[in-house]
Amino acid sequence: MTSAADDQHWLRRALRDYNETRASDVVVVNFGAHYRSTPEGEESFKRDVSSILDDMAEIGETATVVWREIAPTHFPAENGTYEAFVELDLGNTACCTGTPVKFLDRNAWVEDYLRENGLSDRVKLLRIYDMSVPRGAAHHTCHLAPPSTMDQTGAESGNCHSSYATDCRHWSETGVVEEWNALLLNQLCPME
Repeated sequence: MTSAADDQHWLRRALRDYNETRASDVVVVNFGAHYRSTPEGEESFKRDVSSILDDMAEIGETATVVWREIAPTHFPAENGTYEAFVELDLGNTACCTGTPVKFLDRNAWVEDYLRENGLSDRVKLLRIYDMSVPRGAAHHTCHLAPPSTMDQTGAESGNCHSSYATDCRHWSETGVVEEWNALLLNQLCPME
């Protein structure tokens, strides 16, 4: 994925379907969670996200643009990443308990990029990472099948083992995403 001046970037294509942006428009973007935690993955992340941030800043001249931080993962491994979890070869029997660390802090990189390139006034940050770190139990781990068909025998015993894949990246339990939404609303409509 690369940005192109000829309106081919996915963000521009998505916005092209609507009228011109106005001051009352709000665009919330989150991107980059699935890049591998390797030097090559980090370089790809920086290349791709810098073009997205540049496009967001341009849109931010006429609309409110918000970058939602990348949420933490809680895979049960030393650093909470999927790569470390796969190396443990635990199969699908683990709960989301890993404590994420900021060894490759992509959120800090985004903040630095915005500041160093003078884009902070046009792209606002929605800081959800730190508030989400302690919420490892609120992932999809035991909740991937529709409630009417899901075998939750493992979940009922409290050990969170099920025949469904461990997903410690996405969020499903009530609370976490609602907290992010409340934070966004407060950021957009501050009380004076």
